[in-house]
Amino acid sequence: MTELEGNPVLLEPFQIRFLNDKSTYRIANKSRQIGFSTALAIEVGHSACTRRNYNANIVSTTQDEAQDKLRITNMLWSSIPMEYDAYGLKPIKYRDAEDALAFHMPPYTSTIISKPGTSAIRGGKKDMYYDEAAFIKEFAKLYQAGLPAITRGEGRITVISTPMAES
Repeated sequence: MTELEGNPVLLEPFQIRFLNDKSTYRIANKSRQIGFSTALAIEVGHSACTRRNYNANIVSTTQDEAQDKLRITNMLWSSIPMEYDAYGLKPIKYRDAEDALAFHMPPYTSTIISKPGTSAIRGGKKDMYYDEAAFIKEFAKLYQAGLPAITRGEGRITVISTPMAES
């Protein structure tokens, strides 16, 4: 039903397992360039489109890396055919900013925020995603800062990274 850069989205078995994992705490040690960040973008985009008042932070090594997940989510949303809108399968895009993407009109807005690993994590219940955590200088502090966000509801923390070593 959706596509990325003009190609249909076809998921690998490991991506399907990741998307079906509903654990509160998830850690994945991954290889480079296999599509794990794409699976992360699919998951957070699906949650924002199908759940009202959903919030997530994507923290990565740089703002550009974090924004890349928003770009992928935006491409997936854009590829949903307009005829699905009549069935509620393509929500209104409420905000499309450099560091945030939001769906649904207030008071039901769901928001995905991208953050570099150098920024503070603040407030509210949300899902926390740490992409390339091994390369985030203050990861331990950011992880601890994100814990309160998942304790007030059904939030969860996902940590994914390639190992910090030479390739």
